[in-house]
Amino acid sequence: MTNFDFLKTEPKFAPFADVAISAEKVYSIDYATSVLNCRRTMEFAVKWLYSVDSSLEMQYQDKLATLMSTDSFKGVLRPDI
Repeated sequence: MTNFDFLKTEPKFAPFADVAISAEKVYSIDYATSVLNCRRTMEFAVKWLYSVDSSLEMQYQDKLATLMSTDSFKGVLRPDI
């Protein structure tokens, strides 16, 4: 059981559930792989957010830094995140 198993219970989180679970499972075995999977999870989750939130418009580049730096993206997140 992992901290991210709950993602598997919601079909809408399928695009990033497996990679999040994988990142946690390999943490104690291979830190570098875990870090890469954490990054992939974040990329998939941010792109998923753009796909489900109509207030977010896909940017000219779909790089993580570009997507996370827009005012509209920052506006949909709670201030404590």
